[in-house]
Amino acid sequence: QNDLTTLIKRYDTVVNNVAEGIIGLDQNGCIIHLNGSAENLLCLKEEKVINQHISSVFPDMDIKYADHPVETEIAYSIGNRRKKLHFWANIVPIIGEDKALLGASISLRKLSDMQSFASRLMGNFSKYTFDDIKGESSALEQIKSKLRKVSRTNSTILIRGESGTGKELFAHAVHSASYRSSKAFVAINCSAIPDSLLESELFGYEEGAFTGAKKGGKPGKFELADGGTIFLDEIGDMPLHLQSKLLRVLETRTIERVGGHEQISVDVRIVAATNRDLEKMVEDHEFREDLYYRLGVIPIYLPPLRERKEDIVILIDFFLEKYGQILNRSTQVLDNECKNVLLNYSWPGNIRELQNTIEYAINMSDPDHLITIESLPNRIIMNSMNEYKSAGQNHSISALSDIQHNESGKLKDMEIEAILQALKMFGSSTEGKEMAAKYLGISIATLYRRLKELKRLHIKID
Repeated sequence: QNDLTTLIKRYDTVVNNVAEGIIGLDQNGCIIHLNGSAENLLCLKEEKVINQHISSVFPDMDIKYADHPVETEIAYSIGNRRKKLHFWANIVPIIGEDKALLGASISLRKLSDMQSFASRLMGNFSKYTFDDIKGESSALEQIKSKLRKVSRTNSTILIRGESGTGKELFAHAVHSASYRSSKAFVAINCSAIPDSLLESELFGYEEGAFTGAKKGGKPGKFELADGGTIFLDEIGDMPLHLQSKLLRVLETRTIERVGGHEQISVDVRIVAATNRDLEKMVEDHEFREDLYYRLGVIPIYLPPLRERKEDIVILIDFFLEKYGQILNRSTQVLDNECKNVLLNYSWPGNIRELQNTIEYAINMSDPDHLITIESLPNRIIMNSMNEYKSAGQNHSISALSDIQHNESGKLKDMEIEAILQALKMFGSSTEGKEMAAKYLGISIATLYRRLKELKRLHIKID
């Protein structure tokens, strides 16, 4: 008797402490046991359903005992009959020594938890934290401080800023700092997917919803993000008919798959981002005003890089080290002139452009040497050239005029200064000389004649 009591106690301890919901059935399909996890998943107490047929809990469940386990998806209605939870059920028959059926065990796993886990396995998890966001400007520190606070809540965040300012990076950081960090982080670019496909990508679809639909249907991004965070990038490009559906998700926390009729509960934190002028779009009836306010509970504006120049040096050093490792180069540094050009550039592409520029410069420079201006992309060199011309360099402009009109072949001091300055700026490579000639407003042939004269005068050219 004691051995039996001990065995039963061990069984109860194990069964009631597993994460999966366990339902025990007799040979007639009546419920004889629910463990603690099943009670929590179904919001039911064991005494309320004991001895009732399993169909009283899962009306759509068709139990046909077999001599092998059966796996199936089942739905469970709570409250409003249209609102359902979906589970993955594993039904295992219990067979006696005489091959007689004694009952069955049903293990339940919430489908959204399985989808979230699968989503993380597919790479849907946050990759960055606030510590990964480089910069020390007061504007950046204020943004990070505000977002750290709201990361601990569920309020919707709308991140505004020009392209390349790091909106997705901040979305990752918010998720990493939240209590949802162990769940999925799912990102979708609303402008990168055709309108005809965006709805099914967001909300999923049922089997037979359209030609080519997968058997069994497919969960959408919202279902994959259940319990976690969904990042809706380029939200300003979402078509109007989907904006109304997104608004409904925000208000009801449910989604409806394409071709389906069930309301599927989803628990997601929404972070949206755009570089569009949403206020103007609301005025022009291109963006719903009610959605604008529902998304913008926590509005965040990321200033462009040109407005926080103190962060540029930090980012340059970070990218030099990063791409030095990626490109198998020892960490290189910029010479002062090259650094000044980068600091004075307006960076219309923001951090993304700076990142690509540093990678380009490392590729174009000589290993183990300082990175000079001639290693920079042409657009930045030409921009520097134009700024130099328009910055009131009167003596150089005068010299340029002399170079362009002096046909005597004799060089004046200011002409020499202008040529040397141009070569210093653009380098003495063939490409650098071509750009120097363009800057000076002379042909490449004329420049070579001037360089020959400098050599005759024993003037050193770097």
